[in-house]
Amino acid sequence: MFKDAGNNNAVKEDIRKNRLHGIELQDKLFAIGTTNMILRGDGKANFRRDSIFEAPLHEMRGDKQDASGNWESGHGFTKVLLNPPYSQAKEKTTRHLSELAFIEKALEFLNPGGRLAAIVPQSAMVGKTKEDKDRKVSLLKKHTLDAVITMNSETFADSGVGVHPVIVLFTAGRPHPSDAKVKFINFQHDGYKVQMHRGLTDDGTAVSRRKHLLEVLRGDAVDNTRFIVRSEIAAADEWQHSYFYFNDQPPTVADFMTTVADYLAWQVDMHAHGNGDLITPTEEETLEWREGA
Repeated sequence: MFKDAGNNNAVKEDIRKNRLHGIELQDKLFAIGTTNMILRGDGKANFRRDSIFEAPLHEMRGDKQDASGNWESGHGFTKVLLNPPYSQAKEKTTRHLSELAFIEKALEFLNPGGRLAAIVPQSAMVGKTKEDKDRKVSLLKKHTLDAVITMNSETFADSGVGVHPVIVLFTAGRPHPSDAKVKFINFQHDGYKVQMHRGLTDDGTAVSRRKHLLEVLRGDAVDNTRFIVRSEIAAADEWQHSYFYFNDQPPTVADFMTTVADYLAWQVDMHAHGNGDLITPTEEETLEWREGA
């Protein structure tokens, strides 16, 4: 935002005061976030300790009521970055706290055409409960799913959380067209690896890989289906790359030889460990195979 403002200090000050809003429920994280902003000179932002489900939507959006009591849109919001708490919807009493519930609520804050990016477990894109299956239907009726990016499974390694995350991108207030092609990207190889005593570390390719990802998302570069699949979707689909991926490359002779070698190595290993009888066909099975042939 500061980059867009250029050298206009008045706009930068307005960004600090009026154009950044945040919500965090946990006291500890709220305190860390507030301290971080103060240290960076952004302590005037509208950061509130609250639940996204209980925060005053109209107040935060700057909406006003007319004489008849109807709400008139205020400044609203153009972008949302969301990292909701994971695995909250474990029981019927907490189904309203699923990752999709957070996404659905956050989209209500956005102006039509606003963009949302949320990082959530890839299981959230499946629709594990009846409530989440219904939310997927509702989301497509009101908003457009633009892309789902499968991330490195070690993304949260430094925080000690084992989760396979995806980044999901939505455009708010525009029903999803039935013929729209959603971009499903496999970005597991993002250039970061976990190293002993150092945690998640750039292997030297992170910048170039991120640049390529953004170019593909913008349509400025192309890649094969191992990296990106463009597909129409339905609410019942699993919204992730692995669900829509198909290998459009014909196997090479080297691929065939590798597969044969793997199979033979597996056979040798089974026999070497005394399990050969499990994979050796009986005389009856051999006879049936010959007769079938």
